[in-house]
Amino acid sequence: LPSAIEQDALELNYQPKVSLRTGTCDSVEGLLRWNHPIHGFISPGELIPLIEPTEMLRPLTDWTIGRALAQHRSWARQGVHVRIAVNLSARLLQDQGFPGRLAGLLAAHGALPDALELEITESAMLLDASRALAVGRKIRELGVPLSVDDYGTGHSSLAYLRDLSVSTLKLDRTFVEDMESSAGNRSIVESTLALAHALQLEVVAEGIETQWQFDYLRDLGYDYGQGYYFAPALDAQSFLQWINDRNTLPRDLQSQVA
Repeated sequence: LPSAIEQDALELNYQPKVSLRTGTCDSVEGLLRWNHPIHGFISPGELIPLIEPTEMLRPLTDWTIGRALAQHRSWARQGVHVRIAVNLSARLLQDQGFPGRLAGLLAAHGALPDALELEITESAMLLDASRALAVGRKIRELGVPLSVDDYGTGHSSLAYLRDLSVSTLKLDRTFVEDMESSAGNRSIVESTLALAHALQLEVVAEGIETQWQFDYLRDLGYDYGQGYYFAPALDAQSFLQWINDRNTLPRDLQSQVA
């Protein structure tokens, strides 16, 4: 992994987040990809648990954020302005030096803070809540938005959502995928929306794959959707083509079709 970082052998793919109100895309999630020359494709699900307890977590996070900011600048030069979200390990919410490194990365790439979004999991609060809140506040003071990923699968407190000043909740895909057949999942989907909007947060539904799910979530009032219904994670050039095609659709079609 150190060699892969040094040789720039990693890459980010980008999965769109689409406004369910307008059908347009103004943000993406950057997802790490590593095609190892011997072991082949290594998924983030395999890689991150292995490196999270090690000293490689910091340089890998710095590389990921740096690559996202460089890509943001490249797309902006081509007339495409999208915020890029990257996942932040719970361990880095315990790292009091992280906000300083983040500020340095933003400055090095000449990026405004809202070019980036950091997604944290609910489990980030299970280590040292007071330290996580302190680090989270410093991140927000930089102007970088925070969102809570995979909401509904962890142990978050409403006080943490308030005190961290998160801007977005991302409803976990497990509640979306069985929504059509499960009244219980529909109740969770509806109550999460009500909670998020009561806290003045935007809410994203992950894992949208069908027209029924899209129509239901749009009509319910969800802000954004993400999933294969719109697009899988795409390489940078494929995403550029996708968003140019998507955002030039007539307005009435954007809000109705994938």
